[in-house]
Amino acid sequence: MLLSLGMFSACSSSDEIDNESDVLNNLTSIDEGDSFVVLSDFFKTTFATEGEEAFDFKNNLSNEENPCIAINNEEDFKEAYTGDLNLPAIDFSKYTLIIGKIYLSAGTFIDNMSIKQTNPAKTTLYINCIIDTTPGGGYIGIMYWGYYWKLFPKFNASKINVEINSEYGKVDNSKKR
Repeated sequence: MLLSLGMFSACSSSDEIDNESDVLNNLTSIDEGDSFVVLSDFFKTTFATEGEEAFDFKNNLSNEENPCIAINNEEDFKEAYTGDLNLPAIDFSKYTLIIGKIYLSAGTFIDNMSIKQTNPAKTTLYINCIIDTTPGGGYIGIMYWGYYWKLFPKFNASKINVEINSEYGKVDNSKKR
């Protein structure tokens, strides 16, 4: 018990304040506006739930160590997408597009995402999920790949770490897609 008390006292609030001063970017996703609507329509088709055949992004999303990619220019967007649809126009001078996937249990839905960047080499995408507690909301034991995309204010990153937080609650129908 004494050892565990020592571990807790090693992390003081002054350490947390020092770490917060190292944050370069603390970004929330853009969930409205013309760019969002155009991308939303595009990804509803591209990330169709009727089977994997509709998912036409390069296999770089199958890499477990790098489950998402940051796209910062039109050339990278064209290179990442291997399908036949016309790509939506994005102002990459203002925005970064994140595309990725996570393994979810049935009845779990992505609620929101944010990015914290302490330097270009240390960027973390935080994904908050809700496990639906609505009666009949999920099926125990069924797992699936959940593909996601988000538009963020412009940032640069060499690699993105992904941290997932799950909590129980009722899920808004708009998130059930």
